[in-house]
Amino acid sequence: RINAPMCAAVTACADAAERLQRLLHDTPMLIAAELQGWYRMHPLVRDFLLARFERLPTPTQQALHQRACDWFADHRHFPEAAAHALAAGAEALASTYAVQSLWTLRAQGKFAEAQAWLQRIPPAMIAGDTHLRLLAAWADALGERNGEAFRVALGILDDPATEPATRFIAALVAASATGY
Repeated sequence: RINAPMCAAVTACADAAERLQRLLHDTPMLIAAELQGWYRMHPLVRDFLLARFERLPTPTQQALHQRACDWFADHRHFPEAAAHALAAGAEALASTYAVQSLWTLRAQGKFAEAQAWLQRIPPAMIAGDTHLRLLAAWADALGERNGEAFRVALGILDDPATEPATRFIAALVAASATGY
């Protein structure tokens, strides 16, 4: 999905809105998405543009991903912000946005989407972040890996340095894993 403000922020193109409108009305490359002001690219166009993007120098790609990350984070689209932060090589920032997006997805009952996002995060990043470990455990608690979720939650509960709010969430994860 793209929109004019996001395109303008990433590309520094002042006439992004006019260009998108022209593409929408004059070509089959764009279609209006379900949200007003958002568009979807035709899959062939998207694949073509992604192939061109991949030929750009890595620093240029990372800079564009960072701009997209910043825009999405500023507009509270945390799953997209996290994905672009990972692509930009900003793992700590990606972890922060991943936690925010995964809690949102989990609260909305979008377990499959949360699980898919967790699979995109490098395992070392999850292992090094208590909140990400809890999110992964919560997703596992409601599936076939509830035993592993219970062990993760207990490990966090047994750590005397765990903050009370995190301890509460770990207890919820352990209870969910036990109940499931």
